[in-house]
Amino acid sequence: MNFAEFVALLSGNTDLLEKTKLDNKIMQLEKEQAIFKKDRIRAERKIAANREDMTKAESAAARMTQDWEYITSYTGDRTTRLLNLAQATAEDRTGAAPHFQDLPQRGNRYDRHVCRIEPVGVQRV
Repeated sequence: MNFAEFVALLSGNTDLLEKTKLDNKIMQLEKEQAIFKKDRIRAERKIAANREDMTKAESAAARMTQDWEYITSYTGDRTTRLLNLAQATAEDRTGAAPHFQDLPQRGNRYDRHVCRIEPVGVQRV
């Protein structure tokens, strides 16, 4: 019981008590309305975000479909070229690309414990 209800009871006027109860009910309904509006705005924003996400997903799916159609319709040479360098292929009988055959003769190994560079093939003591 708040002060307004207490005054209404002491005065003996039931109209004041009823007015106080109605004011409390109005205040409660206004709070509920504010909560409802906030939840409604939040839901509308979420719906808008979901629609935007759906549009983006449909656009991505359409682009992927176009890419897949291009890939499947391609009739050219199907070899992978990295940086347009000479590539080792399955037809090479040597087992390694020509530029890797002399690697042990010119390669060096970095010894990080002693911080010196040694030629490959030299045993550490």
